[in-house]
Amino acid sequence: MNWSTWLLSAKLAWGKPFLRWSTIISVALCLVTSGLFIATVLPEAIQNNAFAFHYNVYFGIDEVKTWLWVFFFPGIWFVLTMLDSLVAYGFYRTDAVLANTSAALALVWALPWMSFLFYLSLLNT
Repeated sequence: MNWSTWLLSAKLAWGKPFLRWSTIISVALCLVTSGLFIATVLPEAIQNNAFAFHYNVYFGIDEVKTWLWVFFFPGIWFVLTMLDSLVAYGFYRTDAVLANTSAALALVWALPWMSFLFYLSLLNT
């Protein structure tokens, strides 16, 4: 798929309300939740020079990283959301069902990501 084909497909997809609003909402949820997570966890992580990266229900905190790792999970979520949106907009012309499903997936996976970052922020504050 070349740039002009993707751009035409994206322009057609942006005209559909479901694709447009699901993309806007999923990106907004990602940015707002990630911003709140970073604003909550970063001061404490810098002060302690540690970030509890993983919690296991059997062993408790089992992985501690430096404070720079605070940006890892929000970054992964943002990259996945953007890739999902690029796929949705690129394939709209050839497969509208795939595009709508991909846009819905970005909305659906926002809930586990938000709950994960919420509980990770509780663990680190």
